[in-house]
Amino acid sequence: MGKKIQAAAELKIKLDRSDVKVINESKLLKLLGVNEVEKVLVHNLDEDEKYELFVDAVINLALDNAVNACSVT
Repeated sequence: MGKKIQAAAELKIKLDRSDVKVINESKLLKLLGVNEVEKVLVHNLDEDEKYELFVDAVINLALDNAVNACSVT
């Protein structure tokens, strides 16, 4: 299993009971949208799966050029 979530016990229980998929380690592959970011394509490194996810915002904390080179398509 992945990394443990650090949160209050009540929040952990709610998370376990929800249908939320926790992705601990991923790589941003692509920003998707028309004139603004609507979705992202991410690679889940733990399971070697790709997911297209709807987002409200993207915050890029990476320092490598690979992520910074992404463009909205």
